[in-house]
Amino acid sequence: MKGALAVCLAELVFILVASGQDCSTTAPDGSKYNLDALANFGYINGVDDKNEWNYTVKVCGDTIPCIQTNDPNVCSSGAGYCQHSNTLSQTYCVGLYIPPMVGLDNGAGVQLIYQSPRQGRMGVVTITCNPGGPLVSGVVAISPFVVSGYKFYFNSSAACPYRDCPGIHTCDECSSSENCKWCLDSNTCVQSDNTQCSNWINNPSFCSSTCQYPSCDQCCDSGCFWCLGQKQCTIRTRVCEGGAIHNSTYCPLESKVF
Repeated sequence: MKGALAVCLAELVFILVASGQDCSTTAPDGSKYNLDALANFGYINGVDDKNEWNYTVKVCGDTIPCIQTNDPNVCSSGAGYCQHSNTLSQTYCVGLYIPPMVGLDNGAGVQLIYQSPRQGRMGVVTITCNPGGPLVSGVVAISPFVVSGYKFYFNSSAACPYRDCPGIHTCDECSSSENCKWCLDSNTCVQSDNTQCSNWINNPSFCSSTCQYPSCDQCCDSGCFWCLGQKQCTIRTRVCEGGAIHNSTYCPLESKVF
């Protein structure tokens, strides 16, 4: 009975540690990474080169429904890395996210480790820095020969290192400071040449803006973004479909106010 209790407690500790949401790290060379944008993105899907196994990854989280075929109790509350085959009608939990992530030197990107509480399954997700690129592209999923060898690759603009403006913790102070801007993606103060941040404020008068403007002109002139797909104003381009406008000069004719 004591042995069984010890095993249960060990698994509970493993699950509690693995379900942490730490999504930032500093590489040995000082490169700083923050993957909050990817953590909020949702699930990232890929298929192996034989189109036999489908893989789903959740960055810095364990919310994927992934009921393992031969052991339903493994990752029963959610997984961070899941393997499934419609052809074989089989599902396996590759693992739960094990923080912290590993920052790669020279701004190359990051690696995340996922491990199953049982059966020795383990996967490594490598996210390569893609400056100015989309949030997710170039997905490659590799089915392993051994259960500890799962690999998942993709590129992301969010996996590029950033440089912050230390000691500044508010939007007003940050956007008033020379060579700094307030990054809406991470709610931190970063240097103006930061290419990782897609949504930012560099004018203190826009810090309290709710971006609830009815026209493209008013929206852009207030430091917000006009979503072309939804035809509405937003403070974040991440939610936009069909692109976004930040300069009223480029507003569509039907969205202008005369």
